[in-house]
Amino acid sequence: MIGKYKKIISRYFSKSRIVSTVCLILIFFFSVNLTKEIVNRHQIDRKIRQYEEQTAKLEKENKEISVLIDAWQNGRQLEKEARLKLGLKKPGENVVLISRNNGQAGEEKIINPEAEVLGGIILPENTKNIPNYKKWWIFFFKR
Repeated sequence: MIGKYKKIISRYFSKSRIVSTVCLILIFFFSVNLTKEIVNRHQIDRKIRQYEEQTAKLEKENKEISVLIDAWQNGRQLEKEARLKLGLKKPGENVVLISRNNGQAGEEKIINPEAEVLGGIILPENTKNIPNYKKWWIFFFKR
């Protein structure tokens, strides 16, 4: 009886079936790992592209900021902004304000050369001796 079972067992577990089973297990193992590696590679490539785009954007912003820094260190830009936005002038200079007529002829405004100009607004003569915080209040809220 034992001989009968040996034949069945040996026939069922022949060398070719064992080798085939081991090969199938190895193929399955390698295919699972290969699939994981491919997915990882795609994720890494996507992150690399995102970081490259972010780097390019930051380099562009850095160039813009360096251009602004150079302009402000030059002093001309600072002077220009002070003149335009704050209405400042150098000692001995005269400020000329040009206003456009909206089709109303004969309406001319004469500006007193002693009047103070604050950010494009001509302050009346009686405000010359008021404190700066009140001038700023006029500048922001009385436009």
